[in-house]
Amino acid sequence: MFKMLIDGRLTETTSRMQVINPSDETVVAEVSNADQTVVDTAVAAARVAFDSWRKTTIAERQALLRKLSSVLKDNADELA
Repeated sequence: MFKMLIDGRLTETTSRMQVINPSDETVVAEVSNADQTVVDTAVAAARVAFDSWRKTTIAERQALLRKLSSVLKDNADELA
């Protein structure tokens, strides 16, 4: 079951939704189905994050993205 990452926390709801592979119509995953309250919380968190992110310099963003790239490469097998 996949959860939603909202404001740095993994969140799930009691409502679920199936993810269907359109090529063969098999269920490939089950995810939390966000209601309006969860969506509002996610949007509010995104606004706060954007306010912080937009104040970072290009050099800071480059460093963060390089670090992210490194972590993704180091964990590629697990993420595949």
